[in-house]
Amino acid sequence: MTTSELIFIPSPGDGHLPSMVEFAKLLLDRDQRLSITIIIMNLPLQPKHNIITPTPNSRLCFVEIPSDESTKDLISPNTYIHDFVKHHKTHVLNIVHEIFESGKAKHDEGDHDITRFKDSDLQLPIPSYVNVVPVKILPAVVFDMEGGFEWFLYLARKFRETKGILVNIFQELDSHTIDSLIRNMDDIPPFSVVGPILNIRNIVENSTTHVEIMAWLSNQPESLVQQVNEIAVAIERSGHRFLWSLRCPLLMEKSWIVPIEHPQEYENLNEFLPEGFLERTSSMGKIIGWAPQMEVLSHSSIGGFFSHCGWNSVLESIWCGVPIAAWPLYAEQQLNAFQLVVDMGIAAPIGIDSGTIMSR
Repeated sequence: MTTSELIFIPSPGDGHLPSMVEFAKLLLDRDQRLSITIIIMNLPLQPKHNIITPTPNSRLCFVEIPSDESTKDLISPNTYIHDFVKHHKTHVLNIVHEIFESGKAKHDEGDHDITRFKDSDLQLPIPSYVNVVPVKILPAVVFDMEGGFEWFLYLARKFRETKGILVNIFQELDSHTIDSLIRNMDDIPPFSVVGPILNIRNIVENSTTHVEIMAWLSNQPESLVQQVNEIAVAIERSGHRFLWSLRCPLLMEKSWIVPIEHPQEYENLNEFLPEGFLERTSSMGKIIGWAPQMEVLSHSSIGGFFSHCGWNSVLESIWCGVPIAAWPLYAEQQLNAFQLVVDMGIAAPIGIDSGTIMSR
């Protein structure tokens, strides 16, 4: 039997890895001739969480490149991922070479300088969106005059050089986007719709965190509402039950499209919450650090999801039938929130502008 080896290289950061793993599993289930190796580039200070569900499939392998602390000094603020990947390029190529050798096998396209529209009320027609999109909700890197926008366009144009593009969406959710891609097939490589890619078969149940969270949820009535200081006040005033995954704020700089450090756990929650909050809400809510999100959203006690609108989180919430309160933070999350709230009408806006701070 002829076999084929596929190499997956997800973008650095734990948010991109789970869907890549689940997609690999789907391919392996469909074709016994395939083997897949996923090469993982660990960012500096990236926390270790069990985001890869154990699999007995011997045809799925992981090669992990150890985190290199020296890369923190090599990375430019405006070209974070590009510089990081470039730094690891030789290492990754060597790994791919070894796998196959071993037999395992500042202008847009219209020449418009979009950076000058940063503070305007201009709205742009974008083919994949039903409504015109306000310029002010575009990712911050689009307005970066220090090389970020040029890098962004460079990467976007590189997509046209690929032999194919996989899109983690599905017809029932995003038919307009799919139709727009079909209409523009002369300008883009062949594409395949492969979503939603979710880990719904294998749930990691052996961690202390999982047991504690699931036990608490099971003691709550159905339709629990999830909503550092203003949020706490809002939660307390709402009077609703909540499960709050609270971690240290992301360290951001300038127009970074990704955080320069991953969120860490709080050592003392009382330092960041209103005085007496934990005591007053002890009977109605629970505050945790990192959470097994898909498992939480699947629980019958969950009645809503206060989300940053990362695409994987959006798909998980939609799949589980949980209403979304949209509060995007950075990168493309504002566009995701716009699509959910304005185009699809399936989310409630908390603040669509990136980094919006809502107060009393």
